[in-house]
Amino acid sequence: MSLKELYEAARTAGQELAADGHFGGTPRSVAFNAQWFRVAVDPGTGEIRILRSVHAADAGKVMNPMQCRDQVEGGVAQALGATLFENVRLDERGEVTTAAFRREPRLPRKISS
Repeated sequence: MSLKELYEAARTAGQELAADGHFGGTPRSVAFNAQWFRVAVDPGTGEIRILRSVHAADAGKVMNPMQCRDQVEGGVAQALGATLFENVRLDERGEVTTAAFRREPRLPRKISS
């Protein structure tokens, strides 16, 4: 089922889509930045507007606040790039099958963001 089909099925049933998850990987695989976005999508044009964004970083003791902020902003750019420009396909087991995923990430340009 595609995401579009899932969205349409939920909408028809009067349901809201929501999810949460957990990955119990090694400490090296844990992300230390997190981003949340509330968006509005114009169904006619496909234009996406960010209505609110919240960002968190588990940075420990920050020695260089400007560099920490840059790291968070870089994570935001990567998250937006993956969300808006990547086409990630999953197989029936939930494994990524997109060949170029992770090799050629697309980051939004300043004009796009």
